[in-house]
Amino acid sequence: MALERLAWEYFVKQKRPMTRRRFDRLKAPQRIRRMLADHEIPLEIPELFAEFRRWAHQFEWSDIADAIAAMRNIIVHPDNEHVDTLRNSDDTPLHDVWCCGLWALELLLLRLFGYTGDYQDRRKSHRWAGRPDPLPWAKPAEDRQVNADSNAPGAACSPESSTPTEERNA
Repeated sequence: MALERLAWEYFVKQKRPMTRRRFDRLKAPQRIRRMLADHEIPLEIPELFAEFRRWAHQFEWSDIADAIAAMRNIIVHPDNEHVDTLRNSDDTPLHDVWCCGLWALELLLLRLFGYTGDYQDRRKSHRWAGRPDPLPWAKPAEDRQVNADSNAPGAACSPESSTPTEERNA
C-alpha cells in the first residue's frame, strides 16, 4: 500500500522521528492517519459520500485512514469478517474508499514535492473544468500570486469550452 510505504520512508528513513520498532508497533490506520495528519491532509469522510459514511458508521471507521486500511484487509484476507457483508451488498463502499485513498495519495505526493498551487479534487464529480480547489495546506487565494491567464499551458479548460467536464466527455 502506497500510503503505508510513504509513511515508512518518511518517518523511519527520512525524517527519523520514529524508530523501526515504534513504527512496526503501529497498526496500518495509525500509520496512514499520522502521515496524512502530519502533512495537513484532511482525514474526514467527505459529506458528499453518503453511502461511504453509512458504511463507515456500520463498520466503525472513524476516518479515511480506518476505511482505507479496512478495505485493504477485506480485499486481501478472504476470511475477513466483513467479506460476506460486502459481497452480498449492491452498494459497497469500495469505489468511494478507493477514490478517497487515491485523493489522499495525490495530495500527499503534492505536499512532499512542495507544490502550493491549486488542484482538481477528484472526489467532486459535478464540477466545472478549470475551477481548481485550494490545497488544504495552501495559503488563502488572496495571499498567493494568482495566474489569471486561463489560456496558460496546462490550463484545464479552453476558452471555447464553457460546459462542465462531464457534459463535454459525454
